[in-house]
Amino acid sequence: MQGIQMDQTESFNQQDYLPIARLVGVTEVQGEASACSLVFELESTTGQKLNLTYGSVMEALRFAQQQAVMAPLSEHWWARVERYDGCTF
Repeated sequence: MQGIQMDQTESFNQQDYLPIARLVGVTEVQGEASACSLVFELESTTGQKLNLTYGSVMEALRFAQQQAVMAPLSEHWWARVERYDGCTF
């Protein structure tokens, strides 16, 4: 019975995972607001591509902090980046 449970766990782990992505490039879009100008190009282990702007990364950090899934960043850190945040989606 234990072998069967182990097989079910392995099957679950292979099907329901978040792919890990690596940074494959950074481009700068001329004429965009500063938060939108940097685009981080990510590629997953399965070949899927995802482009994230600096603004979207900052929004994700804010959301994670508000949901308490990460340790809060210092007010000093947020003050340093505040003027560059706010990319409109």
